[in-house]
Amino acid sequence: MNRTVLAGVVVLAAAAGGLYVWLQPLPPPQTSVPESAPGETFREAAPPSPQYPVPEPPADADAAVPDAQETEPAPPAAEPAPPPLPELGESDRLASQAVQEIFTVPEPLALFSLDGLIRRLVVTVDNLPRTKLPARRLAVATAPGRFQVSGGEDEFVIKPENHRRYRPHVSLLESLDIETFSRLYIRYYPLFQAAYVELGYPDAYFNDRLVAVIDHLLATPEVREPIRLIRPHVLYQYADPELEALSAGQKALIRMGPDNAARVKAKLREIRARLVRLELE
Repeated sequence: MNRTVLAGVVVLAAAAGGLYVWLQPLPPPQTSVPESAPGETFREAAPPSPQYPVPEPPADADAAVPDAQETEPAPPAAEPAPPPLPELGESDRLASQAVQEIFTVPEPLALFSLDGLIRRLVVTVDNLPRTKLPARRLAVATAPGRFQVSGGEDEFVIKPENHRRYRPHVSLLESLDIETFSRLYIRYYPLFQAAYVELGYPDAYFNDRLVAVIDHLLATPEVREPIRLIRPHVLYQYADPELEALSAGQKALIRMGPDNAARVKAKLREIRARLVRLELE
């Protein structure tokens, strides 16, 4: 059904973004525009061509009416054109319907923040490779329970029991039907692109960003347990400086445990394989 609007990006957010909301919120990014050098003529660069283009969705306009004088038999009636897409700010009801239809786990709405969901999905995807995540703007609800560690004083380790907190989100991801995702992501891609432009990327292509973020998550190193932590202030940090230097998304994949991370990566590979060949669908 056409109402299953959000399949593509919802699944990535469910796989990754919503699992990380225990991190501190990220302040609004401060961007600066470089000044031109003296005497330099500024020329606006043309936006690059998409690396992984998404086909145009089906036209909303009525099909052309053939000339009545044509003698050839009329072709079979085409399927009715889909209704026009809603405005980005009016898509929440459609998003809620989509979540219920695209995922087969019980009560999937309980895992999502439905207010402005499309915008939240785009924010989640864009911030996964960064140092911190904007917890108040993410698309998926917090993993239940508290982050569990053992030890004390100056050093801690992640308890294996902590991994169970992430299973509902991982199961949600695995319940996605890839065929439905591919078809509906094409149909509703303009909504995600509009949200990405609104976020501050007028010359960038959201599907390219989505593929790049998936690649970034797939590059997360596999770490042997137990994983040691320190707690210099309120939040835990990895004791290994190389792990602590990873992005918020990669660190969260490690913290959910090797089994959950492997399941997430397997589904992300399946999604990526479709995202890079949508023109051939």
